[in-house]
Amino acid sequence: MSVDYKCRYGYSIKGRRLESKFSNVVILTIVVLNKPHFWVDSDVAAQGGDVTFNCSSPRDNPAIAFYLYRQGEMELVSVKSPAAGTHSITFTIKNIDRSKIGNYTCRYEADVNGRNLTSGDSDPVNITVRENGSVAPLVAGIGSAVGLILILALLGLCLWRKGKRGGSSEPRDTVPSVDRSSETLTYAVLNLQAKQKRDKGQRQRDIAQVEENTLYTGVKL
Repeated sequence: MSVDYKCRYGYSIKGRRLESKFSNVVILTIVVLNKPHFWVDSDVAAQGGDVTFNCSSPRDNPAIAFYLYRQGEMELVSVKSPAAGTHSITFTIKNIDRSKIGNYTCRYEADVNGRNLTSGDSDPVNITVRENGSVAPLVAGIGSAVGLILILALLGLCLWRKGKRGGSSEPRDTVPSVDRSSETLTYAVLNLQAKQKRDKGQRQRDIAQVEENTLYTGVKL
């Protein structure tokens, strides 16, 4: 958009107001520089790592220089010129730490009709730093979970083996019941007393007590 401007002056002679001729024309061109496109690969960086910013200008107003700022205009971080025929640039901050966190913006400078004009600021990008030690609690938590799973697995295995062993055991001393009404039984008499030399009188007394010292067992034929 262009606007023509010119001027003249007026003066008074003997009570008459006179005006000069118009000056030469001055053309004022109004150029709207759109703000640059600004982005970052990752807004969370590891302590001591690198952060790469990307800044690009519109194609209709290619930049001749790019400026990277931190916290608005408080700190100029870097200035770069793009390669011929390009309209973007990258800024890399190496070995980042907490002193370099905050909001970053970029702007560009363009040549418009022989004059260098500067755009407004881009949208800010906030950078934070993740300390390397912050990974330790996560690793510890995973280790604890794995240990608990192993303990539960071993406990389950022990219980399974114990149950299998108890289920397969059979009673050792099982005596089958005998139905004496339907089977023929033969009894054997076993005298548990020690064999001794006895006289005839003693032998008669032993016969009377034989029932107390006799076991009966059934034998199926």
